Amino acid sequence: MGPLAVSFVVFVLVFSGAPAGMALRRALPEEHFGTDAKDTVRLAIGLIVTMTGLVLGMLVSSAKTFYDGEKNQVAEMSSQIIQMNDLLAVYGPETKQARVEALGFVEDAADILTPAPLFPEMTFPAPTAGPPMVWPDELLILMPAPEFCSAAVPF
Repeated sequence: MGPLAVSFVVFVLVFSGAPAGMALRRALPEEHFGTDAKDTVRLAIGLIVTMTGLVLGMLVSSAKTFYDGEKNQVAEMSSQIIQMNDLLAVYGPETKQARVEALGFVEDAADILTPAPLFPEMTFPAPTAGPPMVWPDELLILMPAPEFCSAAVPF
């Protein structure tokens, strides 16, 4: 059933409740309309409202927890990418191709994770690079520049 059909069914049920209640009032005996019955109905409605508030509060809390977890995961990945870029920069200019490709990977991932930009004229141009590089083979032959040997710490 589509959303329009569900909306129509809910509309019919809600607005048919008033005439049904008026008809039911005539059929019930007067003792059901005393103060005790009204207090019982008020307590039941209060319980239902309280439970609904608790359930909605837990729903909002769960959604926020999920969002915060995803945000922290993206922040962690971003810091690892920055650390990898800094480490590759230590190895000198021969890692330029790998850094350009990594930038392309990051931009592709950012396009997937984020919605379309509000200001498309502010997008960054695609990196221009030569032929694709085979990552593991090229990275294994790299040697850090001598002045940075003491600063290079693997992560």
